[in-house]
Amino acid sequence: MITFSKFSRLTCAAALMMSIAACDTAGLPKTAAPIGDKAALEALAKAYQNVQEKQQLSMSPLSLPPDARKKFVEMVFAEGGYNYSVTLHKMAESTLSASDQNTKDLAELLLMPHRSSNMAMEEIYSADELRDVRALEGKMK
Repeated sequence: MITFSKFSRLTCAAALMMSIAACDTAGLPKTAAPIGDKAALEALAKAYQNVQEKQQLSMSPLSLPPDARKKFVEMVFAEGGYNYSVTLHKMAESTLSASDQNTKDLAELLLMPHRSSNMAMEEIYSADELRDVRALEGKMK
């Protein structure tokens, strides 16, 4: 039985997926967000709000299914002028200070798609992204 809450989440997720499918990926930024940069985090926070408003989400993006949540986060990075996958890879390859709050915040945004999810990470991320996610999680412990 689908409750209204589940129906509402599914409807929002479907609308988000359809709007993303209509986007041209050729115009996406190719730049990684600078690690530990407060101004970049502030730009991503503003982008988060903008995307949430543009998508008219009536719920927290954390309530979206993981695959829709990943699309949301990718849109946030694009709106902020950065590329999600490039930033994820850069962080996975970098030496990080796990005690730096700006670094932690950026890592949490990058890892948001699979947080509190029962979905297998292989269903959310590409093989390269999955390798980077696992490396980043290991560095942030």
